[in-house]
Amino acid sequence: MGIPTEFINALQAGTTLVVEVGSSAPERRAWVTIDPVEDAMDRQAERQGWTHSVADRTFRVQLREVDRAHEGDWQDIDLWSWKPRDVNVTGEESLEQLLHSWSVSFDDLKYPWKTDCPF
Repeated sequence: MGIPTEFINALQAGTTLVVEVGSSAPERRAWVTIDPVEDAMDRQAERQGWTHSVADRTFRVQLREVDRAHEGDWQDIDLWSWKPRDVNVTGEESLEQLLHSWSVSFDDLKYPWKTDCPF
């Protein structure tokens, strides 16, 4: 089973998705963020108040970790966060393969506003 249709549609329309994953150390938390890469049509659509959907969109996929000691204080997050993985892929199939290789469960994908992900 692949990425649920609801989330594919959201990604194609330019919406970021996140999933919390296991971290490399107990004193850290980790998330995978999936950010659709914007193009000129996305920016034009945003200015005009509509959404541009791209079937074969490129995605920036990042595994990011934060120190639990700073949890809730996201002001200087770039100073104490780590990005052990940062990859661009194009298309739904490549995205699914990458997430599978990182052991990300498609069932755990969420919209950022439904999580406490700081990114």
